Amino acid sequence: MCPKYEERDAMRIIIAYILVVPFVQYCLVAGVWLVGFPIALLLECTSVSIRTKIAGVCGGISGVLLAVAFGHGVFRLVIGPGTFTTGAFLASTLPLLVPIRNDFLQWQRVKEARKKLLRTIAERHDDQILKTMTEETCTGHGSSVVGDIAGLTIAVVWFFWR
Repeated sequence: MCPKYEERDAMRIIIAYILVVPFVQYCLVAGVWLVGFPIALLLECTSVSIRTKIAGVCGGISGVLLAVAFGHGVFRLVIGPGTFTTGAFLASTLPLLVPIRNDFLQWQRVKEARKKLLRTIAERHDDQILKTMTEETCTGHGSSVVGDIAGLTIAVVWFFWR
């Protein structure tokens, strides 16, 4: 092969990585908006707890799968078919670990704040108010993290199965 062809291929690979790594994180948000939000609207008649848990899990899974599909599409369009290798897969998934970690930490903070709130209410009010507040504050804050992890699992299984 001539050197110009190799340089052109190397440049395409670099461009593909530059397109995937910084933008793949936005796929998590897009998954929530494109899938999780409509599911939450469809489940409007259910309790907040059920609605947020189902929508969070579905949004998390779809966000991760959208990120992998985005990486696959970029590498296929920029470099060519059959170029979604381990490096490209890692470029599509590893940048997601930072927002997933942040979501996990936020889930832990909300869970702890809820516990403190319920403890304070239990000390100052009767059991009926505590029961009402327990039901009203029970939402699926961690469901998106569960969905993200499930999405990563599905993506890994798909990548190694194909």
